[in-house]
Amino acid sequence: MKTFEANEELIDILLKQGFIETTSKREKFWGKKSFKLSKTSSKQICFDHITIRVYKAFNVNDGRNEITEPELKVIILYFKLPTKDYKEIDRYQNVNFGSVLMEISRLRKEFKSTGVSKISQLRKDKIERILSAFDKIDFE
Repeated sequence: MKTFEANEELIDILLKQGFIETTSKREKFWGKKSFKLSKTSSKQICFDHITIRVYKAFNVNDGRNEITEPELKVIILYFKLPTKDYKEIDRYQNVNFGSVLMEISRLRKEFKSTGVSKISQLRKDKIERILSAFDKIDFE
């Protein structure tokens, strides 16, 4: 499984996914970098030397020295999904890699069983949006 570190390869992936670099002069001086989907967003990805951290406002959600491809997909999903959809995955809107990947798996099972179970069309559409957004994330 491919892993990513806080380096130029990951920066290129983030830029291709629509992120913009929002690093201040002070952060650059200390060897840090930060990225957001928009300049006014409260969510950001920071490279603190070798550590990759995900923030919402000033709260750290998770941080690692290296992340796997599914974990990177979770980070991008966290930034790109609307709040109302991401709450389905984590009601506190945090990035917890293990629990988010388990929720994606649970949603896949629920979606596959929609023909059998009596699930509302709104819920089915929401699950389909979440799974589609996750599956569309590509690093090539």
